[in-house]
Amino acid sequence: AGLIFSLPLITIGAANAFGWMLAYLRGAIVIADWITSIAGNDPHYMMLLLVLLFTIVGDFIEPVPTIIIFMPLVNALTQAGDINGVHMGVVLIATLAFGLITPPYGLVLLMASKFVGVSFAKALRAALPIYLVFLFTITFTIYFPSVVLWLPKHVIPESVGCFKSPAGTGYICPN
Repeated sequence: AGLIFSLPLITIGAANAFGWMLAYLRGAIVIADWITSIAGNDPHYMMLLLVLLFTIVGDFIEPVPTIIIFMPLVNALTQAGDINGVHMGVVLIATLAFGLITPPYGLVLLMASKFVGVSFAKALRAALPIYLVFLFTITFTIYFPSVVLWLPKHVIPESVGCFKSPAGTGYICPN
């Protein structure tokens, strides 16, 4: 039991140290400059670069500290690329979930393999189809934001940039 519970604690400790170092060295600002220099203002390319970044960072840092550290970066890039904040949030949360099952750490996959009693390599091979589903879903949501924004548009229209019509009936929503 001690081995099973010590493994994620060591990983979380290393991730916290990495997150502190990244925040102290203002890594998010450097990364934002790098992404805008490559992607310009193209929202799809910008989101693909963010997915790549969050997949790599999500391998080493837990999702909540990642969100806290990179929120200024995400906010600036969302405004620069004219990307809906809800759309960006859904894509990045899915990407962080993907990071939890990808190596080298893959904390969730590592813990699942320990609980089930199979080797990490065997669990990794078994998870390959799940990786493909994750990548397809993330790419699909990047290029088809209307799928992601359909429910928020109908439940809380203001959250996706809709405003009340001057006639007072219904909402006017941007495409």
